[in-house]
Amino acid sequence: MRLIKYRFYVFVRGVRMRKLVIISTVGASLITNYAKYVKADPWRFLDSIDMMSQEEIEELKVEILNYLRSLGENFLKASAELNSIIGILQMADLSRFDEIELMFIISDTKQGCLIAEVLTEFFMKQLNEFNGKKLKVYYDVVSGLSYVDAEHATRGLPTLAAKIAMWIKNKRAMGHEVIVNVTGGFKAESIYAALISLIAETPTYYMHEKFKKAIRLPPIASEIISKEEREIILEIIKKFYDDLKKVR
Repeated sequence: MRLIKYRFYVFVRGVRMRKLVIISTVGASLITNYAKYVKADPWRFLDSIDMMSQEEIEELKVEILNYLRSLGENFLKASAELNSIIGILQMADLSRFDEIELMFIISDTKQGCLIAEVLTEFFMKQLNEFNGKKLKVYYDVVSGLSYVDAEHATRGLPTLAAKIAMWIKNKRAMGHEVIVNVTGGFKAESIYAALISLIAETPTYYMHEKFKKAIRLPPIASEIISKEEREIILEIIKKFYDDLKKVR
């Protein structure tokens, strides 16, 4: 029996809508930079969020948003994610796309959710388009990825890899172009995210604090890993994620 693969696209008034999707890991720079702004110890302030009530976190969200807005055109210095994403968009040929979509992949922590909500609201209200292209923002929580101890920090990494692989595959199946930004997050997150992205032959960007622009990481040569091996690895990761969802 012949198998037919279908590819689904988004259509607007009969015309296929093509999106640029940027999947981005998320770190704590927004919170630590805000802490410096209010003259608090960055790492103690970061840890203190674990003890906050939901009401206190909502109040803090408003304060961080006000901090971002107060920076005016200098808002990029407040967050590694903002800085790198805007840098990537400035380098991209946006004429080929109808819309920009940002997907933040966040840790299963109060800090991760706080940062994602701040960034989402900031983009929606202050930066909902870029060079005339509508910009939408979403975030996805990596279940089990937390920083309580080394065990919890590493336990969620396979799920992080699986989620990124899933988003790359799904968005490509819809006919969109995908970029992965691995600037945010602790080093192991960036490594896992970069490895999966490069195996999937996805443009992968990283911005070090000393760089003035995001750099594209070189692809993995076909001599090191063949196309067939790439497909096998991604299929194994997909199966892992599917099995994980069944357990939960």
